[in-house]
Amino acid sequence: MRILLVNWNDRENPHAGGAEIHLHSLFGRIATLGHDVHLIASGWPSAAPGAVVDGLQVTRVGGRHSFALLGRGAVRRALTQQPFDVVVEDINKVPLFLPTLTRLPFVAIVPHLFGTTAFDEASAPMAAVVWAAERPIPRIYRRAAFHAISESTRDDLVRRGVPAERITVIYPGVDSAWYRPDPAAPRAARPTFLYVGRLKRYKGVEFALRAVADARRANADISIDICGQGDDRPRLETLAMELGLGDAARFRGFVSEEEKRRLRELAADPALVERLGRGARDFAEGLSWDAAAQATLGHIERTVRERTR
Repeated sequence: MRILLVNWNDRENPHAGGAEIHLHSLFGRIATLGHDVHLIASGWPSAAPGAVVDGLQVTRVGGRHSFALLGRGAVRRALTQQPFDVVVEDINKVPLFLPTLTRLPFVAIVPHLFGTTAFDEASAPMAAVVWAAERPIPRIYRRAAFHAISESTRDDLVRRGVPAERITVIYPGVDSAWYRPDPAAPRAARPTFLYVGRLKRYKGVEFALRAVADARRANADISIDICGQGDDRPRLETLAMELGLGDAARFRGFVSEEEKRRLRELAADPALVERLGRGARDFAEGLSWDAAAQATLGHIERTVRERTR
């Protein structure tokens, strides 16, 4: 199968994050199964215009802020230069409305949409652009098959007017062989919660800080470690000080993949932690990237079959 894949970034982009890990973990595996995957993504100042990343043929055009305009032209050129069986657009920033460029079978991958939460993250003009760009998705993508990564994203799409029967939920994978607890890591002396991710306003880290503060006011001796970087860190640090959390809220900054494997501080109740840990581990081990890639490929193949009947 020849797949034209479109995403804002590829995995080598300095701005790449979880969406790119998700995309490459799926389509890198699909490529190893013998499928031809051509990814169109944005570039950056020192980027090569083309590369092979995880088995994907990557074409880079424009940059972080110009891809919305230049990406459509690159897709149009690619469609005229070689035949494809399907177009897959990963909508993880603003939609490019690619169904208007082709009658090929079409799959839209949706990690999440912003809606009004865009106004919590960006300036009012920019947030208005994002909010407005998402409004016509049900109409412009009316013949697309949707790949949502969670029930909450599926429900959001349905509320916006996408028929539920056109949405398939495929959970992201977890590399459970890599993320294993370090048996040498000691338990924490007090219950400690951990956030690992980009520090952006829309991630809602402030709710965790407020919850810890509320619990501590009720004499619960708990704390939180916040790992990651992002432009919301100064605001969160200020909030932690205003809430009087002191050393109960620790900002750890960037954490390497190796460091993420150390579950250094866990809740102090060993029996509860053991029970929750076993359940979480069993759940996570059922979410392999191999299974997610196979489900994604199956979804694409069904879409192509149904569209070409």
